[in-house]
Amino acid sequence: MPTTETAEFYFIAGAFVLILIVCAAATYIFFRQLRRERDRPEAERPESGTADDAGNEEE
Repeated sequence: MPTTETAEFYFIAGAFVLILIVCAAATYIFFRQLRRERDRPEAERPESGTADDAGNEEE
């Protein structure tokens, strides 16, 4: 293989590996947070809605 083709192959392979690492980390963090939410008692969970929705109620 000529040098430019080898460099291009390594670049694409490196980008692919980097994408896989980022996706794996995001998936791990998502499921870790999901487990924490499931394990948290009902009393500690916030009521439906967020703090941003507090003043937006129609009367």
